[in-house]
Amino acid sequence: MSRHAAMRTAVAIALVLLGGLGAGCGPGGGGPGGGGPASPATSSTAGAAGTAGAAGAAGGPGAQGSTAPGPAAGKLEPDPGTRPTTVGLPVMEQLECDEGSSTVRFGDGKDLRVSGVDGLSPRSSGRNETVTTCWGFPVIRLTKSGKTVSAPDLIARTELFHTVPDPMAAAQQAMAAALPPGGERKTVGEPTVATAGTLAVACRHNLADGFPMASCFWASYGAVGAIDYFPPGGTDYLSMKQAVERTKEFAGTALRDTTAH
Repeated sequence: MSRHAAMRTAVAIALVLLGGLGAGCGPGGGGPGGGGPASPATSSTAGAAGTAGAAGAAGGPGAQGSTAPGPAAGKLEPDPGTRPTTVGLPVMEQLECDEGSSTVRFGDGKDLRVSGVDGLSPRSSGRNETVTTCWGFPVIRLTKSGKTVSAPDLIARTELFHTVPDPMAAAQQAMAAALPPGGERKTVGEPTVATAGTLAVACRHNLADGFPMASCFWASYGAVGAIDYFPPGGTDYLSMKQAVERTKEFAGTALRDTTAH
């Protein structure tokens, strides 16, 4: 059994003991001003976009770009006329990734999905979402009522489309649909928007069942994705800068087998 498969098994066992995250695994009142773990703060984590720059050297997803708060990010490069046809396992520094979802669930509408892009035409019939889970070391631990469960560093969902005419609009629409005002997740601070070659990224901190999450939504001309970053140390937000760089790294190495549009 692989190391990350063994961890998923351990998570499943722990969730039985905790009664499931869907029942409310978040520490009561956690996050800023809450009565749970220490108030979330920007925290370092291993790795940045070590492969992202190389992946985007030709102007594709993951190229070096700009990061800015709000909607005023840099301009995207023109549509290259090619589209990815496969979502593979990303190559991410100090992370082990596997296809399939972790057994970690927030439930009650709090789990992140690719949404807000129903007007786009998927490459395959129906929805073609690919779920990827990546684990880091040491493993993140989430605590509820004195009990602890293991969590991955990230859970990503990716969908391929024939054409995404405006990647920035698609990324922001996906974020707005997943993190609406008054929704199941409480947004924290302002969103960060970035561009990198043909990749648009929109990220925002939020509380999911009391846990401090960094959630990023990205789009290229042929794909849209959503990535949930779990809190390093179990109590601290992954910084917006790190979340953006990780997202560039993921998109720059997971999209494969391009073909002419």
